Order: sequence, then structure tokens, then C-alpha cells
Amino acid sequence: MKDILFIDTNILYSNAYNYKKFEKSINSYKKDYVVMTAALCIEEFAGIILRESIRFLGSIVDFIENYGEVFIVDESVKGMRNQDFQGLISKAIKKKLENLFGESNIVDISRENLFDKIVERDKQKLAPFNDKGDKGFKDTAVWITFMEYAVNNKNANYFFISNDHGFIRNKIDLQKEFIAFTGINHIKFLDKLPNLVSKSIQVKEPNGPFKETLPDNMNEFREMANNILNILIYTSIDNPYDEDYVEINFETYEKFDSDILDVIIKEIPAFLFAHPFDYDFSFFDVFKVYPIKSNYRITAKTLDEVSKFYLDIESPHLRKSFIAFIVSKINEECYKEAESYSRNAAIVEDDLPF
Repeated sequence: MKDILFIDTNILYSNAYNYKKFEKSINSYKKDYVVMTAALCIEEFAGIILRESIRFLGSIVDFIENYGEVFIVDESVKGMRNQDFQGLISKAIKKKLENLFGESNIVDISRENLFDKIVERDKQKLAPFNDKGDKGFKDTAVWITFMEYAVNNKNANYFFISNDHGFIRNKIDLQKEFIAFTGINHIKFLDKLPNLVSKSIQVKEPNGPFKETLPDNMNEFREMANNILNILIYTSIDNPYDEDYVEINFETYEKFDSDILDVIIKEIPAFLFAHPFDYDFSFFDVFKVYPIKSNYRITAKTLDEVSKFYLDIESPHLRKSFIAFIVSKINEECYKEAESYSRNAAIVEDDLPF
């Protein structure tokens, strides 16, 4: 029985800033898995990159220097008209992805009845639609495509790869729907591509917790972790009577969740890629799945530092512990605050769980 990885658009997009690494990774997975995506995903991904490329049209030279190796090589585009340039980018992206996945692994279905099915699911607010609005049309189209492919190809284990909040928050209901619709019990939702471990190799656990993955300089790591936590939650305020005077960066009227915050941080590189000229962002933009109230902003540089620190933690246990602590502090300090207020109790190293 074959194992199928079905990749959603945002996994493609989150790897766009490092496409070479992504391409190498996908080719590695092909040794043990059938790697697939929907034609809709490729079209959406090409559209996203095309839209973002427009931001660079004022400086095509900069675009080529930063992303030319990914999608285009010929520097003759420097002299092209904007319309021709956009068309070239779109075709190049589609061609790269079609070559990467292979034509037979890009799933397309009849779109004659697709719109009606999407509208019906919207009326019933079936996931990945959410019950607070109409967001979810594209996600729903991808989900229908995935299920209709699976129902005709039952001899497989399926892995649906997406870090979209509509799928993550509703994965239990979607899993039940998939099993009922297809009759296939082998379905697993993942928010990132799985760790690539050969099926024929037994992995020996390290001797002792985190032995092989702890940072070389744990004190330096703890200090950096402490800084990251304070940056996310507090802003220092000038006060002649208290040099440690800080204010909370934001208020939330819904408790944070570790799995969702994990996805938000992992999406930061793609978020920054989509906004290359923005210097800073509101906390509402960063934590957009939560009801946020804030008068403060966070810089792109700081977001990049947060993301790199988190993604560089090799130990899954240490990463899980770190994200759980962030969530605990956010829920303790920022949850259901009626009015913004000041305090002088910033996070200290003794609070850290490692």
C-alpha cells in the first residue's frame, strides 16, 4: 500500500523563500512517498507569487537578485514590459511545480459541479469554512479535490499537509468526514512535511533527554529565549521612577493555543516574504486568528528573529516546551484584560522551563 503526501498551497508558499531547499526536500520524499498536490494549489501558488512579484516591478533588478534563481534565470527580463514580466513569472512558476510533482501527481477534477458543492458547504459552514465569515472558498475547493481523488484511489495511506488554520482547527471533523466519504481509515493531518526517516531503518533514541539536540551553550540559549518572550509580550516605557517599567503589547479575548501559535510562528517567513517593504506590523496582523486589541507594533526584523530562533531549535521536546511557555505567559498576562495597563513584572530567567 502506497503512502501519499497531499500538499496544500500554504506549504508551497511557506517554502517559496527557499525554493531550492524545498525542491530538494520533495525529491527526497519521492523515494518513500507519492507526493501530490491539487491543480488549484499550483494555480493559487503561481497567483500569489505573481501578485507579490508586482511589488518588485519598480525594481526588477532587486527581484532578480533575490528570487531570480528560484523562478527565472535570464536577466533579459530587465528590459521587459510589466505585463510581459508578469506572464513570464507565472509560466515559470507553473512549469517548475509541474516538473517537480509530475503531471500524474497534480490532481484536477471536473469544476462543473465544484462551485455548487462549495456554496452548499458554505451555507452549512462545514470546515474548512469557519462560522464567522465566508473565508474558506479556496481551502474548501482543495479539500473537495483531495477527497474525490481519494475515493477513487483507496489503496493508499493518506497524509494531508497544511498549516492553514481552517484545517488545523477542524482536523478531527475533517478526518471523520474523509473516512465517511471515502471509506479509508488511513488519514493523518500534518502541519508540515514529516520527518524523513527511511522505513527500513530503526532510529536509536539518544542516551538521556535532548542529549543530541541541546544547544551547545545553554545559558546563551536561555538568555535568548528570555528576550524573545519579553519582546512578544512587553514594551519598555520610559519612566523616571522605574527603569523596568513595561506595558503589555496586546490584549486577547480568546486564550492562545500551542498548536496554533506554533503554526503562526512557522508562517512568519512566508508572511514577511509577502510583505517585503513593510517595516513593522500590528499585533493584529501577526495573530490574526485571535481577537486582538493593541496600540503597539512589531518590526519585521523582530519577527524574523523570533522565527529563526524558534525554527532553529532542533529538539522537538525543547521546542514544545518553549511554545507551551509562551502560550502560558500570553494567557496569564494578556487574556481578557479590559483595559491596557502597565506593570513592572517582565519575564525572568527563573520562569523558563529549561
